[in-house]
Amino acid sequence: IRRGNDSRVSPGITSSRVYGIGDWDEDAIVTYLQTGAGPDGRSSDPNFCPWPFYTNAPVEDLEAIAAYLRTVPG
Repeated sequence: IRRGNDSRVSPGITSSRVYGIGDWDEDAIVTYLQTGAGPDGRSSDPNFCPWPFYTNAPVEDLEAIAAYLRTVPG
């Protein structure tokens, strides 16, 4: 999405290595769900990825979500 000169991007939550999180390990996905920051250091706008909702979720739940997301076709 573009707003003026500002461009906001969030990765797709599929196993696509090009457009999604296919290259991320489960720890990176858990960190992303907790903080909105991907392995490249870019943060996602909470309007596109509701990471604040997951910030205080149990790590076990986030690990289960990460394991599932890695199976979603790209």
